[in-house]
Amino acid sequence: MRRTKPEQTRKYVSTKTVSEITSIPEGTLQNLRYRRAGIPYHKFEGRVLYSLEDVDRFMRDCRVDPSELRDREEEEDDEGLEPEELEPHPRRR
Repeated sequence: MRRTKPEQTRKYVSTKTVSEITSIPEGTLQNLRYRRAGIPYHKFEGRVLYSLEDVDRFMRDCRVDPSELRDREEEEDDEGLEPEELEPHPRRR
């Protein structure tokens, strides 16, 4: 049995681990890979592995701050734009 020290951290993780971290189902991660979208990944001898750094970056990039959205909406209201003239959210196109 291989023992690891607690201070050792893993640099790469499996699809299952990424699914547990992000709450994105494994099938969705597979679909995103097929479509060449989502989190960057590595293939080592047929195994798909994700860099924890890439997973962390993906999660940070998906962060939504409601106060920033509210401030943006207030600025757009000040510009006199009608709701249908506002740019749709990039993920809803």
